[in-house]
Amino acid sequence: MRSREALRRRTPALLLAIAPALSLMLVSCDTPSPIPNTLHVDDLPRLGYVEEVRIGNRDDPDAGFSRIGDIEVAVDGTVYVVEAMAREVRVFSPDGRRIRTIGGPGEGPGEFGRPSSIGLAGDTLWVRDSRRQRISWFGSDGTLVHETPGITLPVETDVPGMRLQVVLGDPRADGFVGSGYRLMMGGGAADRPFSYPVVRFDRNGAIVDTLRWDTVRLGPTVRVGGRALHPPSLRPTSPVEVMAGDERLKLRWWTSEKESDGILEVVRIDVAGDTLSRTGLRYHVMSLPGSVRDSLLDLPEGMGQVYGISDRALRAAMASGLDLPDHRPPLRTTVVGRDRSLWVELNGESSDSTAWVLFHPDLTPRGRLLLPARLRPRHIDGPTVWAVELDDLDVPWLVRLRVQ
Repeated sequence: MRSREALRRRTPALLLAIAPALSLMLVSCDTPSPIPNTLHVDDLPRLGYVEEVRIGNRDDPDAGFSRIGDIEVAVDGTVYVVEAMAREVRVFSPDGRRIRTIGGPGEGPGEFGRPSSIGLAGDTLWVRDSRRQRISWFGSDGTLVHETPGITLPVETDVPGMRLQVVLGDPRADGFVGSGYRLMMGGGAADRPFSYPVVRFDRNGAIVDTLRWDTVRLGPTVRVGGRALHPPSLRPTSPVEVMAGDERLKLRWWTSEKESDGILEVVRIDVAGDTLSRTGLRYHVMSLPGSVRDSLLDLPEGMGQVYGISDRALRAAMASGLDLPDHRPPLRTTVVGRDRSLWVELNGESSDSTAWVLFHPDLTPRGRLLLPARLRPRHIDGPTVWAVELDDLDVPWLVRLRVQ
């Protein structure tokens, strides 16, 4: 897979024909339009929660956790947890009892270099190893039944010094395996937009087709010591896109100079690029404090030597390309539930708690929920939430909550 033309030869003509139309639809979605009857975040009902199960151990990492990675929960409530430090998957019953352990560190069949994501296809567990770029498939008893071999396919670009590779992504709901891309730069950062193919593989690693080409558009670029450098930016930037099954959720926000409130819009888009549903909320606009700019320009001592200049000169170069909004983004993170509900963490002032807005699968707002700042939702299915909580010694615990 050396170039776009090589991929085109493997792609059905129909898919290539709809790609330009899809691009046009995605561009047109970026133009804000009025949303009638927009509620304010403060007007949403307050929700609560109760803790039902807690799994962990403060003294024994074999009984508890050192670092919790990805989480998956079966329909029957069985919980699969990546223990990242041990490089294994631990399986628990719905009431928190340890059932078995799958895999472990190594290079052999069923072993992991860096288990990054997991999921279920029926009663088969898949584990994607981002270090070896392969996927291991395990039966319900934990035995290895299949492996999708590691894939790194080069794609040509016109960006000097760039090496772009298509790699395995996560398995998809349609039974195929998705793709991602890996970017390696020599001599600086990319200084122009670049495109990459979104590919479908079968479970043996063969290319099925190319769904589309996506374009990465870069922010401001400055030249330092003859090399391109991207100044730091305030994240997230509008729009934000997250996957909900094979559909996409696009979140974007905007403010008016005449209003103290902004609009946070959420749009659900199907695989063809059509809008399925759309909603919006008003939120209080928060100014961006000057300390944020200072923190973005706080560089490690000696970093300028990498570019052959002083730290002061590097900081000045980065400041010249810094492009910050006047206001903070309204959101920090998003989590999509298995039921395709959406949780949005709002930006706030409190260091003790986090504020979340919950949306039903049809994107109607459900309410707002306050959680302790050290508790992070990881798997959501309706009112049931599995979250990771760090105690005062930063020991992780896995807890099951029920939102009321």
